Amino acid sequence: MAAEMTVTREKLAEYLADPNKFDCGIVIRNSKFILRSIGKTKRHFYPPPQISLFGNGWRKLVEGTEQTSKSTADQPSEQPTSSSASKTRREPKLRFTLGIDTFPALKAFRLDLPSNSNTHTVEKEALYIFSAESYASLKVNMERPAKQDLEFFLSKQMKLIAHSTSQRNRESAKSVSTDFCIRSGSTVALYNKISNHAPCRYVHVVGDLYVPNFKFWSSFTIYHAKDDGKANPLTFNYTADYINFGDTVRLLDSVTGISSPDMRILQVENGRVKLPQSGDKKLPVCERNQCAFQPVGENSYLSLHSDVILNDFGVVDESSHTIKSISTWTIIPIDTTEYRFYEAMGPVPNPVTPAPMITGMEVVKPDGTAIEFKGSNLGAEHKFWLGLYELSRLLLSPERTTFTLPKYDDVLNVSGSLHRSDDGQVSFPITITRSDGVVYGTPYYFSYNKVANGRGEPAMVDPCAKYKHPNPLRRVCRMSQDEISPKKIKLSARKPKSKKSSANSATTE
Repeated sequence: MAAEMTVTREKLAEYLADPNKFDCGIVIRNSKFILRSIGKTKRHFYPPPQISLFGNGWRKLVEGTEQTSKSTADQPSEQPTSSSASKTRREPKLRFTLGIDTFPALKAFRLDLPSNSNTHTVEKEALYIFSAESYASLKVNMERPAKQDLEFFLSKQMKLIAHSTSQRNRESAKSVSTDFCIRSGSTVALYNKISNHAPCRYVHVVGDLYVPNFKFWSSFTIYHAKDDGKANPLTFNYTADYINFGDTVRLLDSVTGISSPDMRILQVENGRVKLPQSGDKKLPVCERNQCAFQPVGENSYLSLHSDVILNDFGVVDESSHTIKSISTWTIIPIDTTEYRFYEAMGPVPNPVTPAPMITGMEVVKPDGTAIEFKGSNLGAEHKFWLGLYELSRLLLSPERTTFTLPKYDDVLNVSGSLHRSDDGQVSFPITITRSDGVVYGTPYYFSYNKVANGRGEPAMVDPCAKYKHPNPLRRVCRMSQDEISPKKIKLSARKPKSKKSSANSATTE
């Protein structure tokens, strides 16, 4: 580690006032489960991974990289450059490549980043894994001329499986491992494949419309919507449990917050939608299951039509609907890994990675006087902050670290303290800094609730839902059921055909 350039409170306050102004952020979205390639058969990633950049800090970083490259190029070379040396010389610009951490045999390939869209979706046939390992991670490499070592960002671990859940015997809920089940509040992607030889078409949000796309896809937070009898259709409560076929769900686009209407998620087998019957056992929705989405109160289904996704009607009998293949969707659980860094005290010579990562936090000790953070790459060089209050460390390991939980007044009374008040809670953003001046923003807050006697009652904060507040980089949502007010997606229903016409056209396209 280079000489210490501790982040000052003034610099941290400047950052917390507008994180997006300074952040260099990177997001990796990928499937939680990957089919392992076997023999000569290459099983490609569905959906293909997406890597996105966010934050205005990239502009400054790119400009600094170009200036460094120019000044280096202007310096006279003391030794002649050999052909071999020229091949290993770093490129003069910021460069990103993607590989698989536990499968080095697959050569890393270049990502088109930074770009106008700042999002790169990997070609669908680019990635596959021949590996006996149980897990693997995507590895995004960042190369800067000013750094001697590569900087890298790992995705969450993907589980390698030989067969999808849809190929297993799923006659009862007990036969399904919860590892493969879809939980309310988790993230999913949807694709349609009208035949074995047809390409996949993913659900992609453009503006306020769902559109099918062969390459680009959107990730959605799926919620088990709770019917609370509210008249306002733009608000809803959700429950944090596993989603079963027949449940009412709502999909929220993970980037824009655009919401679907309330829909029932139903099981599809051989082109027929199984309608829930009284006495049926609950059947959980699992990865790669085929399903249909039926808007509540209608007999139509979310369906693919040319270049738009609308509602289409099925043929009804007592226990099932016959639908077209354009109304059948495969559901895929998605993981999202997000990193942010900011060289607050100026460029540092060492890599900014491996970046410290928080995956959870809880109040510990019987009297609630300590707070524990779980994560990865946690070290003694990292300081943790509640707002502008530096936490006092008690214990440390690379996967968890424990601090004394400060009193509410101590955190609030720091000069220039930044906080958010909402529904009787006072929330402070959690930030990590490194001893050489690097700031790592997090999506976590710590909230004091019903403040009394100077300590208050800490309330844990879940960063999953992010639409309750307008700032996309500082997200707040309670872990219990929460009311969300999203925009709604526009879905139009096709006119139903006559009964005779519908029966003739209900076969798979």
